[in-house]
Amino acid sequence: AGTYPTQDVVVDRRVELGGEGGPVLDAGGEHQGLVVRADSVIIRGLVFRNVATSFISDRAALKFDSVTACVAEDNRFEGTFFGVYLARSTGCRVSRNTFRGAHKDEANSGNAIHLWSSTHTVVEGNDVSGHRDGIYLEFARHTQVADNRSHGNFRYGLHFMFSDSCAYDRNRFEANGAGVAVMYTKQVSMTGNAFLD
Repeated sequence: AGTYPTQDVVVDRRVELGGEGGPVLDAGGEHQGLVVRADSVIIRGLVFRNVATSFISDRAALKFDSVTACVAEDNRFEGTFFGVYLARSTGCRVSRNTFRGAHKDEANSGNAIHLWSSTHTVVEGNDVSGHRDGIYLEFARHTQVADNRSHGNFRYGLHFMFSDSCAYDRNRFEANGAGVAVMYTKQVSMTGNAFLD
């Protein structure tokens, strides 16, 4: 347990980072937190905090950049612009995390879970609120989004563009600006989801 300054820290080798007692990684506002650039990295049991809005870059508490088989599970994200951001990555999993945005409007908020140009990702069992979009996919293919709760987000509970051959199952979208936005996408499977308020 404790609070640790974690600003633009690059993880460039295969490692598992596991927190006991809810250790807080504080990005200090004008920075990202962890940037993972190695395959098969596991991040679990950490609290990510204090990633401020930027209109120039997509600052994230936890960014996976051009990796395979990485995992983010059982973490908590508080007051972050983007929570988990996957770019050009394959075979990763984002599971059982909690996201609580701290911004008061859409213009200053990023997305809780953001996928760009990534494939074969599993997004499951997360609880997301207080962001621009709860879950966002762009050029993300063969992705499974299941058993998530996305609620109280400014724009969409789920938003995807150019993201073919993905499945969205048993998610709960509640009290968002709108439930789901589907744009320029084909071969979508969407079953057993709840759309509330």
